[in-house]
Amino acid sequence: MKKRILREFILEQELKKFKDFWYSIMSHFHERICYDKDNNYKIVSDDLYKNGVFDSNDNEIANNIARKVTIQDENKQRIKRKIMILDFKGGKSYGRK
Repeated sequence: MKKRILREFILEQELKKFKDFWYSIMSHFHERICYDKDNNYKIVSDDLYKNGVFDSNDNEIANNIARKVTIQDENKQRIKRKIMILDFKGGKSYGRK
C-alpha cells in the first residue's frame, strides 16, 4: 500500500515537472513569435506542428497573440470552480442547464 502511494506521489511530481517544462516552452514560443516577431521560431513551430510534436492547440497558442499559455486540465478545473462558486452564490452558472 505504501509503495503504491509513494509511486503515485512520484508520478504526480514528475507530471508537474513536465507540465511546468511544457508551459515554459510554450511561453517562450508565444513570446518570440507574437511579440518579438521572430520568424525563425515561427518556422520551428510550424515544423513541430507538422511532425506531431505540437497539436493544433499548442500551435495556436504559439502563433496567436490573443491566446494565453495555459494547461487544458487547469482550465477545466478553473471552469468547474467558477461554476461551483456561482452555484453557491445563487448566481447564473454558464455551461449548465
